Amino acid sequence: YLLKERLYRLGHAVKRSFDDSKIRQEKRNSEAKLVQSEEKYSSLIEQLPVGVYRSDKNGFILGSNSTFRTLFEIDPTIQRPFR
Repeated sequence: YLLKERLYRLGHAVKRSFDDSKIRQEKRNSEAKLVQSEEKYSSLIEQLPVGVYRSDKNGFILGSNSTFRTLFEIDPTIQRPFR
């Protein structure tokens, strides 16, 4: 929004608008690349022929691949410590 009495600020306002638009576009691109990277990583882990899991400091499984779940007969919907 720009008042007629302040038209001298028009150039700055237009530049800022373009800069803001560029920043929003770069953020969307970065977020899309992150999602692609996460999907690629998940796919890689899921296809490994060895069991892989991730746990917290208390031993609760935060994530695992299907080979791990099959080997240890773990239901992925139940969170429990793995020891």
